[in-house]
Amino acid sequence: MTTIREGFQCELKQTLQKLKTYPGITSTLLTALQAYSRDTEVSLDVTDFRGPIDNMVLLAIDEQDKIDWDGLHHSLLSTKWAAAQQRRTLKFLVPERKTLGKRGSACLS
Repeated sequence: MTTIREGFQCELKQTLQKLKTYPGITSTLLTALQAYSRDTEVSLDVTDFRGPIDNMVLLAIDEQDKIDWDGLHHSLLSTKWAAAQQRRTLKFLVPERKTLGKRGSACLS
């Protein structure tokens, strides 16, 4: 039987996925909310966090530790969550620069 709180967490997960939230952010926030529901300490596994976006998530985790994870329930969130998501969004919206071949470089001369 699913509790109301678990139902809300499931809805939140679906919404975050629908919004294309970075998976590292989604899993971290859901883990923190589940720990709060169980009245346990937030314990996060970040061993697979690599790369620039993950580094920003780690900064958000560090800042959220300082704010306090219980703050999630009072809308006290680190602004670094948004910065990490923005970085991911820009990565997918702004195409990587491609190197020009001989033909393309001739146009620049």
